[in-house]
Amino acid sequence: MPEIAIKIAGRAYTVACNPGEEDSLEKAAQLLSMEADAIAGQLGTLPEQRLLLMAGLMLGDRTVGVYGELEKAQAALKEVKAQLGGSQDSAALAEATARAEAAEAALERATVATEQLAMDLGTS
Repeated sequence: MPEIAIKIAGRAYTVACNPGEEDSLEKAAQLLSMEADAIAGQLGTLPEQRLLLMAGLMLGDRTVGVYGELEKAQAALKEVKAQLGGSQDSAALAEATARAEAAEAALERATVATEQLAMDLGTS
């Protein structure tokens, strides 16, 4: 099992990972370090455990937001597909079109959030 050296908030750690996961782990450590640095910049010196907990929670919050947007978009698209199921009614088609546009907007927001997270990770 490979071990890699990572640096988070100025502190060095050695972490084991599965073969092939080294790059992903380094990027995740980079993102965690960026969050920890931002928190330390706002709040000053904190105990290491508290700083890492807060940074992890901030990343978790952003991830939950991205997943929430994706779930909304998927649900809206599913609903539109069900409504379109062969309907020839113009009112139903107009409503389905409006829902499709809303779903498209939700998907766009999720895409933007995902791209931002990827940029933060340096993988865009």
